[in-house]
Amino acid sequence: TCMYPKRAWETDICSPPQSQSHKSDKYFDTGLSLGQSARGGWRNAPVAGGTGGSKELRAVRAQFWWRVLAVSLSALLAVGVVAPLEAMAAPAATQSARVLYWLDGDTVVTTAGTVRLIGVDTPEKNECGAGLMQSRARKFAPTGSQVRLVDPSSVQDTDRYDRLLRYVVRGKRDLGTRLIKLGAQARYDSRTGYDWHPKQAKYIRLDARHSLKGCEKPTFFAGTGSQSPVGWNCPRSAPIKGNQGSNGWIYHLPGQAYYANTNPEECFASESAARAAGYRRAKV
Repeated sequence: TCMYPKRAWETDICSPPQSQSHKSDKYFDTGLSLGQSARGGWRNAPVAGGTGGSKELRAVRAQFWWRVLAVSLSALLAVGVVAPLEAMAAPAATQSARVLYWLDGDTVVTTAGTVRLIGVDTPEKNECGAGLMQSRARKFAPTGSQVRLVDPSSVQDTDRYDRLLRYVVRGKRDLGTRLIKLGAQARYDSRTGYDWHPKQAKYIRLDARHSLKGCEKPTFFAGTGSQSPVGWNCPRSAPIKGNQGSNGWIYHLPGQAYYANTNPEECFASESAARAAGYRRAKV
């Protein structure tokens, strides 16, 4: 007869215990005989060389659950849910810097050097959403503003372009969080072979709930008064060209001297919309 109640999910193992020389690979070769299972038979099934309550049985049970725990932790590390132990041991370093200008939505030039945001990817220039992300980053931390650059110990200091890899924080607000809520992507983390970072799980959760919806539509930025340019041209519905020049962020009206020679980073339907995004009118 069976030495324990048979479970529906178990194989037909209601047979007398086998000798110690017959081991089963199914249970990680832990020393359980073919007459035992990983569950259900722990309490009553005999173990070769001992009884149901022996030290050997407790050791086998402990070994089994440690292996389960190790596999579970490995899976969580792979998706960035938990942090590597070495990353949790050391605190992040922080330094203050002043913003000089933004190159795009995820790269800023500061008095501490050029900084690339950790774990965030915004559209490149001339891609849908690039102008919006850059203007929102510039609004978050305008030229001349003070920010904190946070350097988590789990992330390498610079990328292959020698840009500092940092979180950009102003007050208590994190720029990466803000941009992802607007539709930027959570990228360059441990899921794709890059370093794990402390905000990774949060960024991934936000990314799943927010996106740059409607980017394929020409009127996507109509709500903000801004549209993406097509090459060097702006659409008729938003003909004002916004561009970063040597003297700051400037918008050019049709008919002005440098309008045709201006490669726009975003386009506006009205001067008030351009000014709201941080631009000033060209003098000529």
